[in-house]
Amino acid sequence: MLKRLSFPAVCAFALVAAQGLAVAGNGADLIKQVPETSQMVLVIDMAEARDSPLLLKYYQKLLDAQPDAQAKLASIGLDPIKDIDTVFLAGGGTTELAMMKDSKDIVLIIEGRLPKDRFQTIPGMVKSKHQGIEIWAKDDTEAAFVGGRLFFAKKGKMPGAIDVALGKGGGRGKNAGSSAKAKKLRAAIAQTNTKSDAWMVVLIPDKDKTTMKQSGMEVDSLTMALKFTADIAASLRLNAKDDATAAKAVGMIQPLLPQLTGGLKQMGLGKVATSITVAQDKAAIMMTGVLTDGELNTLIALAGGGSVAPAPAPAPKPAPVVPKTGGLGGGVKTSPTP
Repeated sequence: MLKRLSFPAVCAFALVAAQGLAVAGNGADLIKQVPETSQMVLVIDMAEARDSPLLLKYYQKLLDAQPDAQAKLASIGLDPIKDIDTVFLAGGGTTELAMMKDSKDIVLIIEGRLPKDRFQTIPGMVKSKHQGIEIWAKDDTEAAFVGGRLFFAKKGKMPGAIDVALGKGGGRGKNAGSSAKAKKLRAAIAQTNTKSDAWMVVLIPDKDKTTMKQSGMEVDSLTMALKFTADIAASLRLNAKDDATAAKAVGMIQPLLPQLTGGLKQMGLGKVATSITVAQDKAAIMMTGVLTDGELNTLIALAGGGSVAPAPAPAPKPAPVVPKTGGLGGGVKTSPTP
């Protein structure tokens, strides 16, 4: 089950394999628990969004992708919806925006009500200790409880994660909450709506900055916030280097909106098309929009490499019928136009 450090597998394992109590939050305070090298932060505030049928639907889809984990959850009476309060994922050491593909340092932190004594009952787990904290390892993933929170990291990376969380271990213990190196990350988080149901911050790697600059977009970081109600309200903030750069980018994007909205409608994303806005906020490019449940499914299909059928062509109109005069009685006959 721990063969890959994937979100659904690790979250499901967290419920099966852990126990303890942590205080839930929106994740913003957990920045002090991750390395100063973090370039990406993703948070799902389950405690805040637990009443959202739409969020629960997609959360359940993640769990459904791990049927073995779900069976183990049921066997010990744990509810993944009720028992997880916060999911916090941080990654660093990457050179491209495809953050999870080459990220060298990944830390996943779970807050909630989790059974701590279950680790020792799972076959194949290897136990060790660091800074007095037990580390449980299997395949390429390590897990540990630090301050009542459940941590996951890649194999061999947990001691460093513990040092950061405890503020120990010399240089290896520097965290993003106080390090000068992580100043840009903290600034981007400060500009994010961390009270949303889900939010993300990404520092743009240099390689992608170069590519974006060539197209006229000089952006240092981006943030995204999602609010789940009957629909999904989304906001995207691109943080440019200064006000003038942001104004230039907005000036480039706005004339393209009619073409963009037309394309979105053709893809079946009508609500997004009619709600999307682009505006400048000092040194930021702000984009907002609303999408429906069905439109989210469409975007997920596209993200997974699927295709979206074009909008159906209108049905052909029937051939016109014209009157045709005939016969000595002056009657009217009709026949289709040839």
